[in-house]
Amino acid sequence: MLIPHLRMYVYGKCKSCKHSLRFKTEAPTRIELAMRNGEYIGCTCPSCSLVQQQHVNSFRATYSKIPQLLAGIIFGIGTLGGLYFGFFVLENVRNHYLAYGACSLLLIPGLVYTILHEDERRRVNAFNQMQV
Repeated sequence: MLIPHLRMYVYGKCKSCKHSLRFKTEAPTRIELAMRNGEYIGCTCPSCSLVQQQHVNSFRATYSKIPQLLAGIIFGIGTLGGLYFGFFVLENVRNHYLAYGACSLLLIPGLVYTILHEDERRRVNAFNQMQV
């Protein structure tokens, strides 16, 4: 994993009022969540205040906006910086290989965005697919 200690939100539903229950966890899979917190997790519904025990398999992970936001910021700043640096090099330097190298820097923000997005997708899918 690229970002090993990033927390993810895990969602479930209240047994009585079907309201959404959520909490953060650092566990990458349901098996590790069960090892850390037990097979049944005590939850209090914010809507009806019912304290209940939910099985680990009833929770689902969702995509976090933080890695997508971070990747978007890196992509935007990196692309603007690469364009500025590329145009500066193209105007002032007559070496074609240096110009090609400067323009290839535009690929780096796209690669960082792809890596962060795929890592988040892999984390969520790993949590949702494994059963205890």
